Amino acid sequence: MKEPASEFRLDGRVALITGAAAGIGRAVARRFAAAGARLVLVDVSEDALRALADELSEGDGGAAAVTGDVAEESTFDRAVARADEHFGRLDVLVNNAYAARHRPVAELSAEEWRRTLDVCLTAAFHGVRHALPLMQQQPAGGAVVNVTSVNGAVATPGMPAYTAAKGGLAAFTRQLAVEYGPEGIRANALRPGFIATEDVKESVLADEHERRAADESCPLRRSGQPEEVADAALFLASDAAAFVNGHVLTVDGGASVQWAPTLLRPGLREKAGLPEREE
Repeated sequence: MKEPASEFRLDGRVALITGAAAGIGRAVARRFAAAGARLVLVDVSEDALRALADELSEGDGGAAAVTGDVAEESTFDRAVARADEHFGRLDVLVNNAYAARHRPVAELSAEEWRRTLDVCLTAAFHGVRHALPLMQQQPAGGAVVNVTSVNGAVATPGMPAYTAAKGGLAAFTRQLAVEYGPEGIRANALRPGFIATEDVKESVLADEHERRAADESCPLRRSGQPEEVADAALFLASDAAAFVNGHVLTVDGGASVQWAPTLLRPGLREKAGLPEREE
C-alpha cells in the first residue's frame, strides 16, 4: 500500500472506529493503520473484529478490539477506556456503524425505527460524549468523522428510518463543529453513495440487471469502493483538512448531482452515452 504524504499521516494518534469489522469501517481501519495510527476497533462481529485487530497489530501502531453493540452506551465506556489504558489518548473518532430495516413507513415497526436510529444516530452522540474528555486533553484537539449517506440528503422509497437517521447525523455533525471548534476539535461527515461492500456485492451486484442499473446511475459509470471512502475519511481526520470543519463530503461519483430524468428519457440517455433501456 502506498505511503500517505506527510500531511495525511496519523503518526502518534489514536483513532476509535465503529463498525470496523467489514465494509467501509474495515477499509478505514486499514487506511488509518497504513498512515501510522493506533486503533481501537469496535464491532458486534467478534471473530471478524479480532482477525482485523490481529492483522493491524502486526504493524508499528497496534490495534485493540472491543466487541459490542454501539446501540448500548456501555460499549463506548469500554472502548474509550481501552483507548486510555492501552494508548493514553484519543485523537480521532469515526462513527461508522449502521443498521437499517428497509420498509415503507406504514410497514415499519416502532422497534425497527428505534433500532435504526439507535445505531445510526444515537450511537454517534454516545461516542462523541464519551470521546470528548480524552480529545480535550490533546493540545492539538481532535477530529470526529461521522459516516452518513446520500440517503440523508435525498429520499429513497422504503428507507424512512435510515433516511431520517442519516439526515440527523449530518445535522449533528454541524452542531459539533460549532460547539467544539473553539477547542480545536473538528467535526465533519462523509456522505457515501452506492459503495460495493461485501453485502452489496452479494445482495445487489450479483444480479446483472441491478449491477448495470447501479453503474448507469453514476456519472463515473461504476460503483464506489470502500477504500475510496476510506481515503476521504483519512483526509478529514488528518492535518490536510486542518481548516475543514462542519463539512459533509459527498463520495458518490457524482450520482447525487445528476438529474434523475437523465436515466429515464431516451433522448437524455443518448446524450449521456447510455444504451437504450431494456423493456
